[in-house]
This record gives sequence, C-alpha cells and structure tokens, in this order.
Amino acid sequence: MMPTTKYSAPLLLCSTVLALSLTACQQTPDCAEAVSTATDLGSRGQLANFEQSEFDEACQSEYMAAWEQARDAFCDPETAFDRAMTGSAKPPACERPAYIRNHQLGANLHALRDEKKTIEENLARGEVDNTAPQQRQTWRMRLRVLEREVSELETLARIRGLMAPAELPPEVRDAPQSQ
Repeated sequence: MMPTTKYSAPLLLCSTVLALSLTACQQTPDCAEAVSTATDLGSRGQLANFEQSEFDEACQSEYMAAWEQARDAFCDPETAFDRAMTGSAKPPACERPAYIRNHQLGANLHALRDEKKTIEENLARGEVDNTAPQQRQTWRMRLRVLEREVSELETLARIRGLMAPAELPPEVRDAPQSQ
C-alpha cells in the first residue's frame, strides 16, 4: 500500500486540473483566418461562405459574427446611391430594403444620365455627318424626355437626402427668410 500524506489529495487535484486545462487549450481552434476571410467577404458585400473543410467548425459563430459586422458596415443604405451612381452593381449581400431602394434610384439615374450623354454625342455628330433629319428629331424628342426624367430622379434623391440640394434659383435665394 502506498503511503498517503496530507499533501497527496491536493497535489493530485492540482495536477488533474492542470492536465485538463492544457488539454482544453490545445483544443481551442485558432479562428483568426476564418474571421479575416469573413471580414473580407462582408466588407465587399459578398455572401458568407463558411467551408467546414477550410475552417474548424468551432469557428463558425465567430466567422458569421465577423461577416455580419463587416457586411452591415458595407451595406449602409447611405452609401448605396453613391455606389450605384458610379455604375456598381448591387452587392449580393446587401439585401436590406433601404439599401435596395437607394441603390435602384442611383442605378436608374446613372443609366438615364448615360443615355442622355450618348444622345447628346449622337446629336453633335449627326449635325456634322448629316444624319437623317428624322433620326435627329427622334434623338431630340428622347433627349427632352430624359431631361425631365433625370430632373425628377434628382429631385427624389434630394428629398431622400442622397444628393446635395441644387443651387436655389435667384427668386428663392433673394427672398427674405421668415423667422
């Protein structure tokens, strides 16, 4: 029989706790790469794609939290209009209704401005190369419609606070301000 001392039980308990702690430390996965990948996807408006073959399954909750945080920052509805005005497509992860609405308004305005610019170039070229008068008349009529549509969409964007106010006309600018 093994002699027992008053220190044996606490020593055994401490060594067991230490062994379990070291085992737990070794099993905690390093999720830094998963979090980095998720943050990158979210900050570009891309959909999350957690691959269990690529990352430890224990990292999934950290991955999704990092992706959602980055996606929410990227998919801010205030930025949607400006992105669309540069011709950028709607990112697949940006699904909030306010983002979609602002992006669609910017995309429509961008497309109309592009069409207007093309027609103006065609008219200028048509005067020089003697394009048929009927074709030039068609372009002029479409240009008038586009000018109205662009103006209406710009007004809507200003109402929503997505565009800076247009310069005020002189009669409004010079009018006395009510207090």
